[in-house]
Amino acid sequence: MTFNVQVNVVNNGDAASNEGTVTLQDVNLGTGEVTATVYGAYPALNPGANFVVNFPVTTTVYYNETHELRAYAGNQDIRIQYVLGQGNCNIQPTQPPPPPPPQEIIFDDDQCFVALTQPWPAFSAPYGELITQLAARAWEIRSLQMVNGEAWYSLELPEMGQLWISRVEDFTQGNCGRTR
Repeated sequence: MTFNVQVNVVNNGDAASNEGTVTLQDVNLGTGEVTATVYGAYPALNPGANFVVNFPVTTTVYYNETHELRAYAGNQDIRIQYVLGQGNCNIQPTQPPPPPPPQEIIFDDDQCFVALTQPWPAFSAPYGELITQLAARAWEIRSLQMVNGEAWYSLELPEMGQLWISRVEDFTQGNCGRTR
């Protein structure tokens, strides 16, 4: 059953803020598994202004267990725990089928780049834990994997190792046609 989560983004500064993205994850605390990841955008905000980002969330595994909602925006995060109740469908939930094996394309040096148009979330793995926000600039891409029908691009940062980004429609892909 879908439930709604609202995240209130507030500009507590004394200058207008840039637009941005909020990432919301639902995590089963018993297993550490991320059971849902959704994204929402907020506009540039004047000092003291706020914007409520609404997220419809659906998670169908680990009912009657403790979950944690994790919202990330910029360098801020908010976490709240809850117990996921079973919906009204009277059907015993089952584990989701395993995802199909990822399809991977590995790129040569200087072959594939993305130009992020705004700060963008980077994860430890596809659908993994949020690690950082990447700056709006060009980034060299090492590989592309299709996971559950979604394109995930990997990049290497010397200080952080391998990171993953997704949501192809929100950035520009360049020269990623050839593979080794």
